[in-house]
Amino acid sequence: MIPDLEARIYGLQSLLSLFQQLQNANRLTEDKRQAFSDAVYSYESSSSLLQECKQELEDIKESVKIRGYGKVICSGTLYPGTTVKIGDSTMSIKTPIVNKMLFYTKEGISEALAI
Repeated sequence: MIPDLEARIYGLQSLLSLFQQLQNANRLTEDKRQAFSDAVYSYESSSSLLQECKQELEDIKESVKIRGYGKVICSGTLYPGTTVKIGDSTMSIKTPIVNKMLFYTKEGISEALAI
């Protein structure tokens, strides 16, 4: 979503520049004036949404950093007696785990087939 918003804003900047040149030359018709107003609104709302998305992304990154989300991909075997720690959760391996992925969830450490 962020790359799409950045592309939209980049396109709107070019359009706004063109409208600004027309306005400075007193060549804005009523239709173009309305289109200019719409472009300004789109630019401002897209810029605001982009900032919100970037802030949300930063919040998620910080949450991940704090919580220690992560995963362990086992392409071989994890043997009994091995302890896996991700974030604040630990898992003691009781039976061999082969070609599995261990990942952190709210409930603890879960496993799935390694991709």
